[in-house]
Amino acid sequence: MSQKIKRLLKQLRDDEVYELLKAKKIKVPEHWKRTTIIDLLSKNVSEKEINNILSKKKEISPQFKGSVLEKRIMEKFSKQGYTVESNARIKGFAEFDVIGWKDVGRIFKDRHWVFAECKNKSRVVPEDWKKFLGNFLTFKKKYKLSDDNENVSAYLITTGLFHPEVKKESKKYRNVSLQRVKD
Repeated sequence: MSQKIKRLLKQLRDDEVYELLKAKKIKVPEHWKRTTIIDLLSKNVSEKEINNILSKKKEISPQFKGSVLEKRIMEKFSKQGYTVESNARIKGFAEFDVIGWKDVGRIFKDRHWVFAECKNKSRVVPEDWKKFLGNFLTFKKKYKLSDDNENVSAYLITTGLFHPEVKKESKKYRNVSLQRVKD
């Protein structure tokens, strides 16, 4: 159980770790490293307490859920030179919160794709992962893109934490990244 708690704690931002310390009334020396603090907390907090800290901050409002998070991600990809759309449906096959593309190369142009699924929730669970991955693999199959093709990248983005199983499964896919953003 402690390993599961430790994996969740590692995903927290520093301010959230210190909020847990404060809630548990644990004082630590300033010179302690983050890993030492995580080890200490893993023996003193429960998964429920971690979720309570997150639930106070996450899922702020319905507006943030849909538009603000997606808009921030669209701006990020746009600054990288991508043409972006939100809530894009790929010819009846799959839907992504954000999809972007850009042509790269001088003579022989290749199209580079990025996809993002945004989740404003305290925990991204395996069901969220399966839906996201299914959409991504459907797109790759439809456009005949191999697993080694580096012209396509997918991002599962959350304001919360990723279930340990999601983190484990994501390591099997080179073109897929999990990202946590501040709300």
